[in-house]
Amino acid sequence: MLDFDKVLYYGSNILFGRIEKRKVHVMGELSAFGKIFIGLGILMIIVGGLFVLGGKIPFLGRLPGDIAIQRKNFSFYFPITTCIIISIIFSLVMWLLRRR
Repeated sequence: MLDFDKVLYYGSNILFGRIEKRKVHVMGELSAFGKIFIGLGILMIIVGGLFVLGGKIPFLGRLPGDIAIQRKNFSFYFPITTCIIISIIFSLVMWLLRRR
């Protein structure tokens, strides 16, 4: 049975001369919205922690396979190996979260 404190009536359909009210569970919609905000908050905390601790990890960005070109007036750096490793770790984490 529905708890009418948690049900919102909105709109109406006129069907064969009758007025029909549609019911929407407000708590169900807000619950999903809240879970999205919690997930985004956790993601922001993780990314912020990586920015704070990223410079303290000595090997990050200096792995074999990272491309570094330095000339007199030009320098180019592309950490391709670091990007691949971060991508693999991120893919594994997402795969584990999706399995639940």
